[in-house]
Amino acid sequence: MKKLIVKPCDWMCELKECPGGLFAYNDALCFRSEYSPDDVFVCDSGEIFWGGVSDKNERSKLIVQPCEYFWEED
Repeated sequence: MKKLIVKPCDWMCELKECPGGLFAYNDALCFRSEYSPDDVFVCDSGEIFWGGVSDKNERSKLIVQPCEYFWEED
């Protein structure tokens, strides 16, 4: 059986500099669209990610940790 492994990258950045894809913020796994960088979601709920702020400019400055993923054989 295969397992999907999601691993934080070794670097952190502001959300506005985060590449499209998965990222971690506190204990949440989130997703940022590469096509529309303002589309940012919490993976487990599908809700829009705000990170405890209410302004898009503040949100863009939040420090997040990009993640990589890969499949692993058992």
